[in-house]
Amino acid sequence: MGRGTNPAKRRSHDVLGTRELRDQIPAILRDLREDVDSEPIVGGANRKPEIVILSYAGYLGLMDHLDNLAIVTQVRERIPAADIELGTSLEDAARELGLDPDVIFAEAEDLAPHDAPAT
Repeated sequence: MGRGTNPAKRRSHDVLGTRELRDQIPAILRDLREDVDSEPIVGGANRKPEIVILSYAGYLGLMDHLDNLAIVTQVRERIPAADIELGTSLEDAARELGLDPDVIFAEAEDLAPHDAPAT
């Protein structure tokens, strides 16, 4: 998500009011149990988006993805300094270990945030 982007405007969700949420909690829980990959439920007072309900498995997946993005960001920041310190590039070090740097960097690129600077 780019800076200055209003996340509420990026995706459009039906927003349930607080009374609707309260009345539908048993059905929401049942639906999330049956389909852990279902869309999150958005709710709030006066149908203003204030909360999101998602399955626990969906939450864990989201946290894993955020952890991966943080790792990719740290690696990107450290690559130039590591290349200088080691006297070799990360790509050359990967090759010396028998790894294919193209595969490694392609997988990292898949995880990278879209607005992160390229290496």
